[in-house]
Amino acid sequence: MAYYLGTTPTGRLEVFRSRAKPTRASTDGRYKCCRGPMSEGAAHYLKFREENAYPPLPPGLTAAELETLAAEDQDFYWQALWVVLTIPADELARYQEDEALEYNPDFAPVL
Repeated sequence: MAYYLGTTPTGRLEVFRSRAKPTRASTDGRYKCCRGPMSEGAAHYLKFREENAYPPLPPGLTAAELETLAAEDQDFYWQALWVVLTIPADELARYQEDEALEYNPDFAPVL
């Protein structure tokens, strides 16, 4: 399923998935426009750039080129988000469990 970056009537950006190219009718008017299809990382990168006032991207950029830009962007905050987006599911589960134990020491195993 492809990802899209939709703009709501209030101007808020949302990343969403859709099996087919979304239209106003298929999304019940939730989005006034959308861009895609693209990968999840590329969609989040577009959203991050627009919400943080990055300069506009060159016209005619493909989804693959956008994915490459996302992987190479050195912005500290974007890199933190990129790690979460690209981390394997089992590693993410271990990370979340370790983080939960850090904040809930009562559940930590006794050594």
